[in-house]
Amino acid sequence: MRIFVVLSVSGVLMAGCSDLVLRQPSFKGPSPTGETVQADYAVTALAITPEVLRRANATPFENRVVLAGPNGGAARIVNEDDAIRPAPPPANRRFDYVLGIGDVLRLDRLTFEIDADGIEREQVISRSLTVAEGGYVELAEGQQVTVAGRTVLAARNAIEAALVSTSDRLASEVMERPFPRIASPDYRIGAGDVLAISRMVPVSEDGMTTERLVTRQAEVKTDGTVTLLNIGAVEVAGLAVTDLQPRIAQEALRAGLTTEILVDVTGFKARSALVTGDLGSRLVPITTDPLTMDRLLAQLNPGLSRDRDYLVRLERGAEIYQMRARSVLLDANRDNFPVLDGDRIIVERLSRQPAFQLTVERFDSQFVTFTRVGATGVGEITLTDQGLDLRRLLSQQGLEADRNRDMLVRLHRDGRAYRLSAQDVLLDAPGRQYWLKPGDHVIVDDLVYARNTALVIGTVGRPARVEVQPVQRTTLSEALFDNAARPTNEADFGHIYVLRGAGRVFTAYHLDMRDVLRAALAESFELRPGDIVFIRKRPISQFNEVLRMALGLTTAASGLQTVAEDIGDAGSE
Repeated sequence: MRIFVVLSVSGVLMAGCSDLVLRQPSFKGPSPTGETVQADYAVTALAITPEVLRRANATPFENRVVLAGPNGGAARIVNEDDAIRPAPPPANRRFDYVLGIGDVLRLDRLTFEIDADGIEREQVISRSLTVAEGGYVELAEGQQVTVAGRTVLAARNAIEAALVSTSDRLASEVMERPFPRIASPDYRIGAGDVLAISRMVPVSEDGMTTERLVTRQAEVKTDGTVTLLNIGAVEVAGLAVTDLQPRIAQEALRAGLTTEILVDVTGFKARSALVTGDLGSRLVPITTDPLTMDRLLAQLNPGLSRDRDYLVRLERGAEIYQMRARSVLLDANRDNFPVLDGDRIIVERLSRQPAFQLTVERFDSQFVTFTRVGATGVGEITLTDQGLDLRRLLSQQGLEADRNRDMLVRLHRDGRAYRLSAQDVLLDAPGRQYWLKPGDHVIVDDLVYARNTALVIGTVGRPARVEVQPVQRTTLSEALFDNAARPTNEADFGHIYVLRGAGRVFTAYHLDMRDVLRAALAESFELRPGDIVFIRKRPISQFNEVLRMALGLTTAASGLQTVAEDIGDAGSE
C-alpha cells in the first residue's frame, strides 16, 4: 500500500532572542484503515556565538558500540557505558598470600661459632623447605610444622614455636642474683709482674766518671722479690704501685746509692680473671686501670640486640652471682662491679626468640587465569606475596591504554562476575587498585564500535561522511574544507547549519561565515557522531529538500518552501 505524507512546517521567531523554533509538521497519509498517520518533530535553531559554542562543545561525546542480538537476532547500537555496564569488585582490598602445596620456603638461621682465636663470629645456615602434600615442612631437627593455609607471618610464628625447644637458653628462664657492689681495690704487686726501674748510675768514659740514667727490667719472682743491681733482692709482693718507689729508694739508701729512682710497672702478669663460655675462653689481666664488668663486656663485644642477650655468671670464692648482660650495662652502679683477681666469669648466650628469617623462595601454589577473547589459549599467572592488581596484570598482558577505544574486562571470582572498563582501570582511576586473589579468572573482550561519523550534505561537491574521534576532535572547519564534500560555488556561506539531536528533538546550529569574526568559530566547533552539516544553496529554495533529508524523510514533501524562506529571512535579520 502506498502512504502519502503531507508536510507542513510553521516557523516561530521568539521575541527578544535569537532562537528560532521550527516545529516539524504533521506527516499525514492514509493508514491501512484509511486514517491519517502523524509524526511530530521539534527543531531549535541557534546562531553560533562563543557562548553557544561552549555549550555545544560540552555535549558528551558518546562512542557507539555494536552489540550482537541474542540468538543471532538484530544487532543493537548502544553507548560504551551500556555496553560495559560497570560492576566493579571492591577496590583497594589487598589479599594476603596463603601458602600452599608446592611453595618453597627459605629458612635462614643465625648461629655463632668460636674461631681458633677465641673470637665469636656469626654464621647463617640456610635451608630450603618445600611444602609437602600433607601441607607441612620438615625442619632439620625432624619436626614437622603445618604451614599450608597460613600466611607467611603465621607460618613464621608456627616455625618459631617449634624452634624454641631447640634454641639457646631463654632469657625468661633466668633468675638474677646481682653482683656485689664494691669499690675497685688498689692493684697489689705479685709474682710475674715486670717492673721498670730507672736510676742514675756512675759510668766511666775516657777516664772520666759521669752519671747516666739507666732503666732495667726486673720480674717479681715467686718469692715476691726483685733483684736490683748493686742493691740485691728487694721484697715488693703485696705492695701497692704507689709504695714501690719509696721501698726501693729505702733499700738504695742502705746500699749507699742515690735515692733518685723511678719505678713503673710495665707487665701485669700476677693477677687475672678467667672468662669462658659461649664467647670463648681467655685470661683477662688485672691492671692498675680498674676493670669492671661493663668494661669487660665491651671488650668481649657480644653484639647485644633487642633479640639477643647474655647471662654473665660470676664465681667468686664460694659465691655465685649472675646477671643479664643488658642489666649490667644499664645498671646505674655498674662502676661498682669490679673484676677481681681469681674471678671466674662464664658468659652464656640467651635467646628471647630463635634467631631466624623465613622467606618464600619459590611461589608455586596460587594462580589467576587470563583470557583475551579472540586470542589462543588461557594464560596462568603465578601470584606472590607482593600481590597482583588488575592494572598490572593488564599491562603485563600487553593491553595498551587507548582513549579512542575501550575494552570490557570481566572478573570471575567466587561465583560472581564483575565488569569493568579497561580505560577506567588503566587510565582514569589511579587511586583505585583491584587486587586479585587466587582462583580469579580475568576475561578481556574488545568492544565492536560503530563508525563515529558526521554527514556533510547540501551544496557540496558530493555528500560525504566525516570521521570524528573522541580525542582528536573533528571541527566544523575541517568537515567543510578538509574532505571531498567541499562547498561549491553555489553554496550560501551565510547559512551553514549543524543539525544535532536524537529521537524527535533536534538543535540546528547556524553559522554565518560571511561575518569574519563568526567564521573563526568554525575552527573551534566540535562535531559529534551523528551530526549533519548542511550548506544551503543560493537561493534558499533548496532548504525544504535538505531539511527533509536531515530528518530522515524519504518521501516527497511539500509546503516547506515558503517557511524555509521565512526562516532564512528571519535568521539574517
